[in-house]
Amino acid sequence: MPSIPARPAPRPGPLTRFVRWAASRRRTALMHLLRGVCYGTGTALAGVLGVWIQSRL
Repeated sequence: MPSIPARPAPRPGPLTRFVRWAASRRRTALMHLLRGVCYGTGTALAGVLGVWIQSRL
């Protein structure tokens, strides 16, 4: 009995490829997010400190 050739697996759609791509870079993205939050917090604190010092003078 001849064997039936297997069909190739369908290519994943763009959404599936994006999800796989994003999942593989999740740690890097979280580190960039944490870095941005730290920079933003530092900038805000420096601004508030500057305003507070100016109001005291």
